[in-house]
Amino acid sequence: DKTGAYINAPANILCADEDELYYLLGILNSDVTKYVIHSIGATRQGGFIEYKPMYVSKFSIPNVTDEQRASLIALVQKQLATHAELAGLEATASDHRFELKEAVAKTDVQINTLVAGLYGIDEADVALLG
Repeated sequence: DKTGAYINAPANILCADEDELYYLLGILNSDVTKYVIHSIGATRQGGFIEYKPMYVSKFSIPNVTDEQRASLIALVQKQLATHAELAGLEATASDHRFELKEAVAKTDVQINTLVAGLYGIDEADVALLG
């Protein structure tokens, strides 16, 4: 978070260069990670899953080629830019919001497919994760 953030204990704080943070953002927000954390994490009232360090630390981050890393980083940056644009239009009646929401959904699929591939999960099994 470039604007500052408040956290509540326990929390996970990642310290890395900016590109590495985008890479980790893609991995940690993917359906693969959500599936694993839901399998090992504690479920709280309302169905919320705790992303405590004791759960997240068990999750392995794949070593990838520079090309794979760059592809994921580009998708994450695209997704963040689209979300920022969408946030600026939420209070308006712009029809462009619907296009942006479709772009978000499409990029989510691309990110999830790419991350699943990094873990050796084939496309047939990707649908089972969501």
